[in-house]
Amino acid sequence: MLALDIYSFAELLLALLGERNSYGRKLELMDFFRKTTILWLALAFIAIGFLSLNAGKLSLGPLLLVGGYCVLLPFFIWRSFRKSVGE
Repeated sequence: MLALDIYSFAELLLALLGERNSYGRKLELMDFFRKTTILWLALAFIAIGFLSLNAGKLSLGPLLLVGGYCVLLPFFIWRSFRKSVGE
């Protein structure tokens, strides 16, 4: 039976993506998750927002969608690319 834990899965994913840092070394697992935490949080807000709208919760759903689309995603994009534009 093939046992695949989250660490080995993430290492496999990083190897397939070929992610490297500025020194040419492969990104570490925690560094990868640290860089994408806000993205995953934004996607979770968006998914939960749509699910709550589907369930008829018309006050929680739009708040989660606005938080995901208008706050977390732009913050993730700004944080991801701020070093490449010279800040």
